[in-house]
Amino acid sequence: MKKHLFYLNQILSVTLILATSACRSRNGAVPARGTPPSTSTSSIIPSISREAGQKIVTSTGLPYWPPGPVYMVDVPTGFEKIALLPPLASVPPMQVTPPLLNPPPRPFRFPEFSNAWVEASKSWMGTPYQIGGQSRNGIDCSGYAAQLHLDVNKIALPHATSAQRDISVAIGIGAFQPGDLLFFNTQGAGNPTHVGVYLGERMFTHAGTSTGVTTASLDDSYWASRFLGGRRVSR
Repeated sequence: MKKHLFYLNQILSVTLILATSACRSRNGAVPARGTPPSTSTSSIIPSISREAGQKIVTSTGLPYWPPGPVYMVDVPTGFEKIALLPPLASVPPMQVTPPLLNPPPRPFRFPEFSNAWVEASKSWMGTPYQIGGQSRNGIDCSGYAAQLHLDVNKIALPHATSAQRDISVAIGIGAFQPGDLLFFNTQGAGNPTHVGVYLGERMFTHAGTSTGVTTASLDDSYWASRFLGGRRVSR
């Protein structure tokens, strides 16, 4: 019985020695207790080949032969990029209508009411526009406003739209009175480039570049969109 146990212990010892030797030959040296296994970058990240048929070693240690090239970032030769949007050169340009610098001609509308300013403007109706002019042969907007104030109020105004603005006082549209100066911008900037004289009931008279001396309404879309405000000349 003792001999049987002795031989059994010998067989177990030999078996353990063979198992330990096989494990070391397959996985390398056994790390010491408490030492973490080393993990290198090469053992985690597979090396990728760009050519077909070359072996790739994966993180599991097993070889792999890809059937074709493996690409990381580069686009394969001959790959067509399909544009989702047409190039800018093929987009038709936007058609922008330039703003009108001169008011379009409108039918003559004379006020149905009367006051000193309406009566003074009657003799000027139809006078052609002439830049710098100040007579019935030709007159511009600021010259016409100055002439009406001279005829009605006996006040001499400067012959310049900006100067007439500077000597007058701003008032609200609800307080407009006949004779007040109305300023407009017809060139797309913030400064007044045109002036008219208020007649009453939201109508004014002015010397237009394409109409000459005429009357118009503040409710006209052209003038309403270019109206800057009204000002009053102190007597």
